[in-house]
Amino acid sequence: MKITLCDEARAENFQDFVMKHPKSLIYHTQNYKTLIKRHLDCDIHYYFLEDRGTIQAVLTAMSKEGKHGKVFNSLPFFGSNGGILAANESAYTAMLNLYDKLTEDMSFSTFIENPFDIVQRKPDFDLVSHRICQVTDLTDVDLDNLDNIFTSKKRNDIRRALRNKVEVQVDFSDYAKDYLLDTHIANMRAVNAVNKSRDYFHDLFSLFRVGADYDLFTAKKDGELVAALLLLYHKNMVEYYTPVISIQQRHLQALSLIIYEAMKLNKRAGRTIWNWGGNGNSLNSVYRFKKNWGAKDFPYDYLIKSNIQQLAELDSKDILQDYNGFYLFPFEKNQVPCPLFGSS
Repeated sequence: MKITLCDEARAENFQDFVMKHPKSLIYHTQNYKTLIKRHLDCDIHYYFLEDRGTIQAVLTAMSKEGKHGKVFNSLPFFGSNGGILAANESAYTAMLNLYDKLTEDMSFSTFIENPFDIVQRKPDFDLVSHRICQVTDLTDVDLDNLDNIFTSKKRNDIRRALRNKVEVQVDFSDYAKDYLLDTHIANMRAVNAVNKSRDYFHDLFSLFRVGADYDLFTAKKDGELVAALLLLYHKNMVEYYTPVISIQQRHLQALSLIIYEAMKLNKRAGRTIWNWGGNGNSLNSVYRFKKNWGAKDFPYDYLIKSNIQQLAELDSKDILQDYNGFYLFPFEKNQVPCPLFGSS
């Protein structure tokens, strides 16, 4: 078997392997990686493990230089899941050995596990940040019978939106996209969180195919937009990507109705896995919101290696600016078992 560093000219071969792999995610796809590379201004590295001309495993990682040296992520940017896709255990091990070699001299490297493909063997790491991916399996859910699905709270939320005469539709108009962007920025700023940029969304809409790679759902009350939801698609999986809601209209429960209608549409289309994405805390309100939709937990980890010993002396603002979009280490040192920080 032979491992090769490939340029983006062979992306078609990479994409073909990703689409055939049963555990792949949209985050493994060529389009998604192109989108991230464009916005983080970083280097992307494609590695193939081949046996007699047949790809057995792939590893894609991104790197960036900064004042603290070079950093490496299996996939950076807003909780994306990267990592290795392999046809068998020996191919996975060979690619993991490559990853360990590549990260030997990095200031920081972070391997983000695929929650749907947790492998017993791990890369070399010093720190770990535990996450929970939440997933609703729509296979056996009778979405046409509201009385028997989800929790009573969620059923009541959906009924409230129906009583309020909220109307849901798929809408790809510029007006709907502008509402999504404007409201996303406002929602993120309201909770002091980092938002995705307008350019990022514009590029997503240009790279991804309408209906095949994404849908944009909107909700209206008396003709006025009050909520929206951007979903990304990969094979039979739905990624709950960008939900937004007008703060003053929260009482309408329009987002709950959007989710319900989007689940029905996607189940009819043959998509059965609704991926809510990751959380770092199983006690927060976002986690409970997803639980109300019948979500189950899929634990996974960020596995971090550092060649910088004095992490506590690094300024988090400088890190965020210099390595925009990359995950270097958990800032909340008291929450993570970490030998470099001392016992917690």
